[in-house]
Amino acid sequence: MAVGSNAVMDENISASRKRRRRKMFVQCVIQDCTHTFDCMVNTYVYALYSAQWFQFLCGAVSALTAILLDGFLMSVLHQKSGTPSQTREPPSKSHTFLRSQAASTFVTATTL
Repeated sequence: MAVGSNAVMDENISASRKRRRRKMFVQCVIQDCTHTFDCMVNTYVYALYSAQWFQFLCGAVSALTAILLDGFLMSVLHQKSGTPSQTREPPSKSHTFLRSQAASTFVTATTL
């Protein structure tokens, strides 16, 4: 992309960048809220009940819930139409042959 005084960004590129940045902002805000909630739960659970087993269980469940929500949020916001393995073309036969030749050469060189 050319940079200069007359350079103009395409509207489609601009719109896709705005959508991506908006998604990233929403993701950051929600992740910050989940981690803040996790910290608050841990702080107030310790004041609520002094048994260590209760504090441990509540802290573990709270931390795992925050991680689970982070992963779910990532999977929802960053979905694509197909997985990379479905969209990628298989390697050519010559590429596979070269890879197998290199592996056999390595094996014979290391056994000598």
